[in-house]
Amino acid sequence: MISEDNEDNEYDKIISPYTYLQTQTHGKGFRNKLIKIFNLYYQVNEENLKVVEEFIDILHNSSLLIDDVEDDGEIRRGIKCAHKIFGIAQTINAGNLMYFKALKKLMEIKINDNNNNNNNNNNLIEFEIKNKLNLIFIESMIKLHIGQGKEIYWRNFEKCPNEKEYMEMIIEKTGELFQLGVYILEILSLNEIKIEIKNEINKKIKEYCKILGMIYQIKNDIKDLIDEDAHDLKEGKYSLPIIYCIKNKNKTKILKHNNKDNKDNQIDKEEWKSGVIKEIEELGGISYAKDKMKELVKEGIPAIRQNTRLAIVPARKQLLNKSLFASTLSIRKYSDHHEETFEEFSTRYEKEFDEAYDLFEVQRVLNNCFSYDLVPPPAVIEKALRACRRVNDYATAVRVFEGLKFKVENKEQYQAYLDDLKSVREELGIDLKEELFPQ
Repeated sequence: MISEDNEDNEYDKIISPYTYLQTQTHGKGFRNKLIKIFNLYYQVNEENLKVVEEFIDILHNSSLLIDDVEDDGEIRRGIKCAHKIFGIAQTINAGNLMYFKALKKLMEIKINDNNNNNNNNNNLIEFEIKNKLNLIFIESMIKLHIGQGKEIYWRNFEKCPNEKEYMEMIIEKTGELFQLGVYILEILSLNEIKIEIKNEINKKIKEYCKILGMIYQIKNDIKDLIDEDAHDLKEGKYSLPIIYCIKNKNKTKILKHNNKDNKDNQIDKEEWKSGVIKEIEELGGISYAKDKMKELVKEGIPAIRQNTRLAIVPARKQLLNKSLFASTLSIRKYSDHHEETFEEFSTRYEKEFDEAYDLFEVQRVLNNCFSYDLVPPPAVIEKALRACRRVNDYATAVRVFEGLKFKVENKEQYQAYLDDLKSVREELGIDLKEELFPQ
């Protein structure tokens, strides 16, 4: 019998494709960041949250191993795919094994009912909760494999899906893993803190995960054609820009004669790739995908904002201290002509306030900062206040808070900002004597 602590280290050898992917490549940790943000609402304890993060991480990396085999991929995150080093059989086995390791990790969740001293009842509660977790895992894995199966079927039989079918596939293949973390947090939160979590809020968070999955995939579709080696194109996969060209521009042969027919001719392969990418761009496929992504961003903002109100859960007033949607998206449209990430926005305005050394410049930066559809994070507000102090403009410092009150969702969030900025207000001598937030 082989176990993790086997003296011959057989287990480590068996899972070496997984270990290789995990240690030699470095993702952005996006899913775990998302879990942490959602947990500001669900409030699962740190120990169990860590288990959930590890579970999602194992599941994600395992799925990448299998995906690369099924796509006959060459490169993953800048290095050779695991199956190109360890072989297909061992890589598939390692990926499948780690699916079960992920489930085993999930079962390490600790279920405590501090209000009940009956051990038998506690055991029953633990059984019920872990049974729910098992069922959620099974349902999600089925959806993930159905989504992946659709993509493989379309590719192998050269059946181009329409946009609706493609979006449904993305929700199953990509969005489901985002949702799985939320399902788990929801189950643990219901048990752990004994509060009624509003069904409508949970529904909106899950809708957000679906939209986020679509944005995430479309962004990768675009990046694959623009910035990388056009892996999807060479593998004969149908991404959104390609689907647009085939369905809307009647370019049914755009994927014909792909590089699989030219494996022995590197020049022909590169010429083919460059030619097809240029054709997709000229036909508007890339522009269409970008517009679709921006459209989904607009759709997603109300999905998370309209029903996630701090007034409903005042103990969780940190939730919207920075825009949840802006902080988790890679690209967001702030105006008709400018795009940047939330982090880029924050960094830019912190720097601009630092460099503003006259009254006119401070007011200009402040007006620009508050013109965007998000609540500036506390770090930016602090920089704005220090800039006001630097130019001896107390009135504009008060204006910062007057502007803030119109950006926040409710009085509780405004108070959260006041509390967060209390020390800097005292340091700079900013005394808000009147109630700035309207009753």
